[in-house]
Amino acid sequence: MTFHKNFFSEKKSAINSSVILKGANIQSFYTTSEASQGKKEFLDMKSFLKKYKSSRSSSFQFDRIAMQGITGVNEKHRIKSCLVKKDTFLANSTNFLLKRNNDFTNNEIITYLNSNLLNWFFKIFSTNSNVNTYEIKILPVLNFSDENKEKIKLMFRKFDRNDYLNFKTLLNNIVYETFELNKKEVEYINSHF
Repeated sequence: MTFHKNFFSEKKSAINSSVILKGANIQSFYTTSEASQGKKEFLDMKSFLKKYKSSRSSSFQFDRIAMQGITGVNEKHRIKSCLVKKDTFLANSTNFLLKRNNDFTNNEIITYLNSNLLNWFFKIFSTNSNVNTYEIKILPVLNFSDENKEKIKLMFRKFDRNDYLNFKTLLNNIVYETFELNKKEVEYINSHF
């Protein structure tokens, strides 16, 4: 954002611009166009891509799992992730993952990243405000059962932000079940949120 300001504008041009999502736009399970910090900005895609041809700058061509890159160390949920569709540009206050195999769907990975269990685990070893992809890559994940894979698929298809708490609770329960946590362990994890 600092080094490429000449490609940004607060007004969207008709043809060559794309909104830039910043960390504050990334929430657990969804993006918001109204950020709590900063202003909405657009990227002159054509000019930017003409000058920059790295693999990172070309990642806009793929659906990605976006995460806030910086969160407060005392926040209950340090990992906040959602799917961003291709043709979306992300600012340096975000991180992202590109799925490279079919072990998990994007929504299954997002389920894990936003779960109470993995956020609790993450907070144990991450003591600074950055949420780095190398830290995310070492988080424990297990394959979901076929039944739970189907539940996750249907839940994301029907996701309604008005039913957010129930949605999140049901997904947390699927993660707990997958890790075979008992009631006492679940209560302990949930007591941190």
